[in-house]
Parts: sequence; structure tokens; C-alpha cells
Amino acid sequence: MLAKSARPYTLEDIAAHQRELRAAYYRLVMQVIPDTAEFLSTMDSADIAHLERRFEEENRKFLKESARGTPEQRVERRAKRFVGHLESWVGRLSPEQRQLVAIRYGELKDLAEDMIGERRQRQAEMLALVRLRPPRPELEAGLKRLFIETDSWRRAEYKAKLAEREAQGHAMIAELSATLTGEQRAHLQ
Repeated sequence: MLAKSARPYTLEDIAAHQRELRAAYYRLVMQVIPDTAEFLSTMDSADIAHLERRFEEENRKFLKESARGTPEQRVERRAKRFVGHLESWVGRLSPEQRQLVAIRYGELKDLAEDMIGERRQRQAEMLALVRLRPPRPELEAGLKRLFIETDSWRRAEYKAKLAEREAQGHAMIAELSATLTGEQRAHLQ
């Protein structure tokens, strides 16, 4: 990706990079699953109850944050956070670039409800799996299904929303990359 940063990224460049990132994530998760399964297999009922309470607490925080403010304020917060991520890669964005991100971010659908629904489903299935105390290979397979093979259980409507959001995000990055200055490209390098 860095080799291509001397010119604006195409949608194909961005999609290929996304696939590479996803593959790296899957490799990392596959490395962690055996240790995670070993840890989860040692949990007793009190540990599982504690984990369940932690999930509930984190979900409440997520819901509270995702519902804070008006829809416009929530979009503005997410866009600001995204600009911060971008600036860590390319340096300071110009006011015009920030405006581009704000406009494109405003066009993205809010998926917070879908995200919390999926998060709760994954947590419930993980807790149920841990409570069953299956043999380690089955526990590892269950974790792989929950964290890597998400298409095997993810709702079709949510998959479609994610694909649409990803395509919009790719288009925004492609559009933004065409505006990068030489200094920003050097910062990325």
C-alpha cells in the first residue's frame, strides 16, 4: 500500500488493502484462539458470572455513548474520531479535507444498534459455549466460528449494511487520497 501512496488510491487498491488487513486480523486471531480457549476452559461458575457482568457493563457503556447527543452530534463525534485516525497516518488534514470527511461520514448509516445486537449475540454464544465446557478442540472451533467465520451466523441484512458502509468508506478514502499533498504522502511513507 505504501508503494502506491505516491498516487491517489483506486477503489481496487483500497479493497485489496482491506482484504490484506482482514487476512492479517484472521491470522492474529487464529494465533490467540488456543490460548484463549485454554484460559476459558479454566473458568469456574463465578468467573463466568463475572465475565457476563463485565459484558453487560461494557454493553451499557457502548449504548450510552452511541446514543449520547443528537444524531448530528453523534455523526460529528465519529467523524472527528476518524479524522484523528487519518491524521495519525497522513498528518494534519486541511479544512477542505476535513469537510470532505464530514460530508462523507454524514452519509454513512448509523449501525450502532446492529453492532450492539451482534456484540450481544457473540457474547451470549461465547458464554453458552464456555458453560458447556466442551473439549478444547470444540471450544477452539466455537471461538473460530464466532470471531473469524462471522458470515456463518451474521444476519444477511447486517452483512448487506456492512458491505454498503465498507463501499462508502472505500469511496471516501479514494476521494480523500486524490487530495493528499506531497507532504501528507511523505508522512504516510
